[in-house]
Amino acid sequence: MSEAEHYDIAVIGGGPVGLASAWHAARRGERVAVFERFAFGNEQCGTSGAERHWRLQYTEPDLCRLTGEALPLWRELERATGHQLLHAFGSLWFGDIDVATNEGKISETARTMDDLSIPYEWLTAPDIERRYGFTGLPRRFEGFVQPDGGAVDVRATVDGLLRLTEEAGCVLRAQEPVLELVPDSGGVTLRTARGRCRAGKVVVANGAYANQLLEPLGSRLDLQV
Repeated sequence: MSEAEHYDIAVIGGGPVGLASAWHAARRGERVAVFERFAFGNEQCGTSGAERHWRLQYTEPDLCRLTGEALPLWRELERATGHQLLHAFGSLWFGDIDVATNEGKISETARTMDDLSIPYEWLTAPDIERRYGFTGLPRRFEGFVQPDGGAVDVRATVDGLLRLTEEAGCVLRAQEPVLELVPDSGGVTLRTARGRCRAGKVVVANGAYANQLLEPLGSRLDLQV
Protein backbone atom coordinates (compact mmCIF):
# COMPACT_ATOMS: atom_id res chain seq x y z
CA MET A 1 0.00 0.00 0.00
CA SER A 2 1.37 3.41 -0.92
CA GLU A 3 0.61 6.85 0.47
CA ALA A 4 -0.76 7.69 -2.98
CA GLU A 5 -3.84 5.66 -2.05
CA HIS A 6 -6.48 8.08 -0.86
CA TYR A 7 -9.90 7.43 0.61
CA ASP A 8 -12.64 9.83 1.53
CA ILE A 9 -13.21 7.89 4.74
CA ALA A 10 -11.04 5.29 6.48
CA VAL A 11 -12.83 3.12 9.03
CA ILE A 12 -10.66 1.46 11.66
CA GLY A 13 -12.31 -1.69 12.98
CA GLY A 14 -14.36 -4.21 11.03
CA GLY A 15 -16.99 -5.08 13.62
CA PRO A 16 -20.69 -4.20 13.29
CA VAL A 17 -20.17 -0.51 14.11
CA GLY A 18 -17.30 -0.07 11.68
CA LEU A 19 -18.97 -2.01 8.88
CA ALA A 20 -22.27 -0.17 9.32
CA SER A 21 -20.44 3.17 9.19
CA ALA A 22 -18.63 2.10 6.03
CA TRP A 23 -21.82 0.89 4.35
CA HIS A 24 -23.70 4.12 5.00
CA ALA A 25 -20.77 6.25 3.82
CA ALA A 26 -20.28 4.21 0.65
CA ARG A 27 -23.97 4.51 -0.21
CA ARG A 28 -23.50 8.28 -0.21
CA GLY A 29 -20.80 7.91 -2.84
CA GLU A 30 -17.78 8.13 -0.56
CA ARG A 31 -14.66 6.08 -1.31
CA VAL A 32 -14.26 3.99 1.84
CA ALA A 33 -11.68 1.57 3.21
CA VAL A 34 -12.13 -0.60 6.31
CA PHE A 35 -9.01 -1.67 8.20
CA GLU A 36 -9.36 -4.73 10.43
CA ARG A 37 -6.62 -5.93 12.76
CA PHE A 38 -7.70 -9.56 12.45
CA ALA A 39 -9.85 -11.36 9.91
CA PHE A 40 -13.32 -10.01 9.25
CA GLY A 41 -15.89 -11.90 11.30
CA ASN A 42 -13.27 -12.95 13.85
CA GLU A 43 -13.93 -14.15 17.39
CA GLN A 44 -11.39 -11.81 19.00
CA CYS A 45 -13.54 -8.71 19.26
CA GLY A 46 -16.21 -7.35 21.58
CA THR A 47 -18.97 -8.67 19.34
CA SER A 48 -17.79 -12.26 19.09
CA GLY A 49 -20.24 -15.09 19.57
CA ALA A 50 -23.67 -15.80 18.17
CA GLU A 51 -25.82 -13.13 19.79
CA ARG A 52 -25.95 -10.03 21.95
CA HIS A 53 -28.59 -8.65 24.29
CA TRP A 54 -30.89 -6.08 22.66
CA ARG A 55 -32.56 -3.73 25.11
CA LEU A 56 -34.28 -0.40 25.26
CA GLN A 57 -33.75 0.03 29.01
CA TYR A 58 -30.76 1.93 30.31
CA THR A 59 -30.22 4.06 33.38
CA GLU A 60 -28.90 6.83 31.11
CA PRO A 61 -31.70 8.59 29.15
CA ASP A 62 -29.39 9.34 26.21
CA LEU A 63 -28.71 5.63 25.65
CA CYS A 64 -32.44 4.87 25.75
CA ARG A 65 -33.09 7.53 23.12
CA LEU A 66 -30.22 6.38 20.91
CA THR A 67 -31.46 2.79 21.00
CA GLY A 68 -34.94 3.90 20.01
CA GLU A 69 -33.55 6.01 17.18
CA ALA A 70 -31.44 3.07 15.99
CA LEU A 71 -34.41 0.73 15.62
CA PRO A 72 -35.51 2.04 12.17
CA LEU A 73 -31.91 1.63 10.98
CA TRP A 74 -31.92 -1.97 12.15
CA ARG A 75 -35.12 -2.58 10.19
CA GLU A 76 -33.52 -1.00 7.14
CA LEU A 77 -30.52 -3.30 7.56
CA GLU A 78 -32.82 -6.31 7.85
CA ARG A 79 -34.51 -5.39 4.58
CA ALA A 80 -31.14 -4.92 2.88
CA THR A 81 -29.75 -8.26 4.09
CA GLY A 82 -32.98 -10.20 3.75
CA HIS A 83 -32.58 -11.61 7.27
CA GLN A 84 -34.19 -10.96 10.62
CA LEU A 85 -31.43 -9.61 12.84
CA LEU A 86 -33.35 -8.43 15.91
CA HIS A 87 -35.45 -10.98 17.77
CA ALA A 88 -37.79 -9.30 20.28
CA PHE A 89 -38.96 -11.78 22.90
CA GLY A 90 -38.73 -9.54 25.94
CA SER A 91 -35.96 -8.50 28.30
CA LEU A 92 -36.19 -9.57 31.95
CA TRP A 93 -34.22 -7.69 34.60
CA PHE A 94 -34.42 -8.50 38.28
CA GLY A 95 -32.39 -8.43 41.46
CA ASP A 96 -31.76 -6.02 44.30
CA ILE A 97 -33.24 -2.94 42.70
CA ASP A 98 -31.02 -0.40 44.48
CA VAL A 99 -27.67 -2.09 43.85
CA ALA A 100 -25.62 -0.47 41.09
CA THR A 101 -24.08 -2.80 38.50
CA ASN A 102 -22.17 -2.30 35.26
CA GLU A 103 -25.55 -2.60 33.51
CA GLY A 104 -27.14 0.13 35.62
CA LYS A 105 -29.44 0.24 38.63
CA ILE A 106 -32.88 -1.37 38.24
CA SER A 107 -34.78 1.29 40.19
CA GLU A 108 -33.15 4.17 38.31
CA THR A 109 -33.64 2.42 34.98
CA ALA A 110 -37.36 2.06 35.72
CA ARG A 111 -37.57 5.79 36.45
CA THR A 112 -35.83 6.55 33.16
CA MET A 113 -38.32 4.36 31.28
CA ASP A 114 -41.18 6.15 33.03
CA ASP A 115 -39.77 9.52 31.97
CA LEU A 116 -39.43 8.37 28.34
CA SER A 117 -42.74 6.43 28.22
CA ILE A 118 -41.00 3.13 27.49
CA PRO A 119 -43.41 0.31 28.38
CA TYR A 120 -42.54 -2.34 30.95
CA GLU A 121 -44.22 -4.53 33.56
CA TRP A 122 -42.98 -4.41 37.14
CA LEU A 123 -42.55 -7.79 38.83
CA THR A 124 -42.05 -8.97 42.41
CA ALA A 125 -40.00 -12.02 43.39
CA PRO A 126 -43.14 -14.24 43.54
CA ASP A 127 -44.18 -12.94 40.10
CA ILE A 128 -40.78 -13.84 38.64
CA GLU A 129 -40.79 -17.30 40.21
CA ARG A 130 -44.31 -18.03 39.04
CA ARG A 131 -43.84 -16.81 35.49
CA TYR A 132 -40.25 -17.78 34.71
CA GLY A 133 -39.62 -20.85 36.84
CA PHE A 134 -37.06 -19.46 39.29
CA THR A 135 -37.13 -20.74 42.86
CA GLY A 136 -35.85 -19.45 46.17
CA LEU A 137 -35.41 -15.83 45.11
CA PRO A 138 -34.83 -13.39 47.99
CA ARG A 139 -38.11 -11.61 48.72
CA ARG A 140 -36.40 -8.25 48.30
CA PHE A 141 -35.73 -9.03 44.64
CA GLU A 142 -37.89 -7.17 42.16
CA GLY A 143 -37.56 -6.21 38.53
CA PHE A 144 -39.34 -5.78 35.24
CA VAL A 145 -39.88 -7.26 31.82
CA GLN A 146 -39.57 -4.90 28.85
CA PRO A 147 -41.46 -6.47 25.91
CA ASP A 148 -39.37 -4.98 23.08
CA GLY A 149 -36.02 -6.36 24.25
CA GLY A 150 -34.45 -9.54 22.99
CA ALA A 151 -31.31 -10.53 21.10
CA VAL A 152 -29.24 -9.46 18.09
CA ASP A 153 -28.11 -12.18 15.69
CA VAL A 154 -24.48 -11.07 15.62
CA ARG A 155 -23.21 -13.52 13.03
CA ALA A 156 -25.98 -12.73 10.56
CA THR A 157 -25.43 -9.01 11.18
CA VAL A 158 -21.68 -9.15 10.49
CA ASP A 159 -22.09 -11.47 7.49
CA GLY A 160 -24.78 -9.24 6.04
CA LEU A 161 -22.77 -6.06 6.56
CA LEU A 162 -19.70 -7.61 4.96
CA ARG A 163 -21.72 -8.43 1.86
CA LEU A 164 -23.33 -4.98 1.75
CA THR A 165 -20.03 -3.12 2.17
CA GLU A 166 -18.44 -5.13 -0.63
CA GLU A 167 -21.42 -4.52 -2.89
CA ALA A 168 -21.23 -0.80 -2.10
CA GLY A 169 -17.60 -0.72 -3.24
CA CYS A 170 -15.79 -0.53 0.10
CA VAL A 171 -12.19 -1.69 0.21
CA LEU A 172 -11.89 -4.30 2.97
CA ARG A 173 -8.38 -4.66 4.40
CA ALA A 174 -8.09 -7.66 6.73
CA GLN A 175 -5.06 -8.44 8.90
CA GLU A 176 -3.95 -4.81 8.63
CA PRO A 177 -3.87 -3.00 11.97
CA VAL A 178 -3.58 0.79 11.88
CA LEU A 179 -0.57 1.77 13.97
CA GLU A 180 -0.66 5.56 13.85
CA LEU A 181 -2.83 8.48 12.78
CA VAL A 182 -1.15 11.70 11.64
CA PRO A 183 -3.70 14.45 11.01
CA ASP A 184 -2.94 17.64 9.10
CA SER A 185 -4.87 20.42 7.42
CA GLY A 186 -5.63 18.25 4.40
CA GLY A 187 -6.79 15.09 6.12
CA VAL A 188 -5.13 12.17 7.89
CA THR A 189 -2.19 9.90 7.10
CA LEU A 190 -2.68 6.36 8.32
CA ARG A 191 0.35 4.22 9.05
CA THR A 192 -0.57 0.55 8.98
CA ALA A 193 1.28 -2.73 9.25
CA ARG A 194 1.61 -2.66 5.44
CA GLY A 195 2.41 0.94 4.67
CA ARG A 196 0.71 4.33 4.52
CA CYS A 197 -2.38 5.86 2.96
CA ARG A 198 -4.40 9.05 3.15
CA ALA A 199 -7.99 9.72 4.13
CA GLY A 200 -10.12 12.81 4.35
CA LYS A 201 -11.77 11.56 7.54
CA VAL A 202 -11.29 8.64 9.91
CA VAL A 203 -13.84 6.64 11.88
CA VAL A 204 -12.26 4.98 14.93
CA ALA A 205 -14.33 1.88 15.73
CA ASN A 206 -11.70 -0.56 16.94
CA GLY A 207 -13.00 -1.10 20.46
CA ALA A 208 -10.37 -1.82 23.10
CA TYR A 209 -7.57 -0.66 20.77
CA ALA A 210 -8.98 2.85 20.30
CA ASN A 211 -6.80 4.57 22.89
CA GLN A 212 -3.63 3.28 21.25
CA LEU A 213 -4.45 5.60 18.35
CA LEU A 214 -6.12 8.42 20.28
CA GLU A 215 -3.67 8.96 23.14
CA PRO A 216 -0.80 10.16 20.89
CA LEU A 217 -3.27 12.78 19.61
CA GLY A 218 -3.98 14.03 23.13
CA SER A 219 -7.32 12.30 23.52
CA ARG A 220 -8.42 9.32 25.57
CA LEU A 221 -11.66 7.41 25.99
CA ASP A 222 -12.08 6.87 29.72
CA LEU A 223 -13.69 3.47 29.30
CA GLN A 224 -12.94 -0.07 30.36
CA VAL A 225 -13.61 -2.59 27.58
